[in-house]
Amino acid sequence: MALMQVIDLLDPARYDELCRRCVEVYENTAAVEDGCANWWRSVGDPGWGKNKLLVQWCYAAPGMVTAMRRFPSRAERGGSDRMESLLRQAAELTWRAGPLAKGSGLCHGTAGNVYAFLAMHERTGEPVWLDRARRFAMHAISQVREAQVAYGHGRFTLWTGDLGVAVYLWQCIQGSPEFPASTMFDLSASSAFGVLRRDLHQSAAE
Repeated sequence: MALMQVIDLLDPARYDELCRRCVEVYENTAAVEDGCANWWRSVGDPGWGKNKLLVQWCYAAPGMVTAMRRFPSRAERGGSDRMESLLRQAAELTWRAGPLAKGSGLCHGTAGNVYAFLAMHERTGEPVWLDRARRFAMHAISQVREAQVAYGHGRFTLWTGDLGVAVYLWQCIQGSPEFPASTMFDLSASSAFGVLRRDLHQSAAE
């Protein structure tokens, strides 16, 4: 994911090599079946991480789509039909699996998975992905409310709590795929995160 943020800064040879290796790794480690793609938590000899396929941002398909959000499209240098197919199949699996029962957060919850849809919406321009993101958003809101009732308070963290869900909901409105703390490095007033920060400050002052 980190290299994808600066891919346009690489010289041509390194650019081509990075694209080639990304496709190679994704293809060689993917589990593809029935129009869906997923990845184990680890590679190599069977052991921890090879006993269960999960569908959450921190492990497997949703995070793999998010990581390659800026991978070149088919029409660009380094683009690959094989990579495009794997990303689409991984996002499709995320949709078929449905919202996560673990909760609403970013790391291993409903909100984190949604960034696979937002990334595909950016890559393809297809409205179905934004629609799916917003459908998950409604479920995440319900999960937050249910958790608040069950525990008597909210969860005030970015990765596993309500703050991450708030960022995700705002981005569903904007149609922005910038993942918090991973791609949201631009804090200028005109950036996605800068606008969100301004809106939150205005709401707090009202």
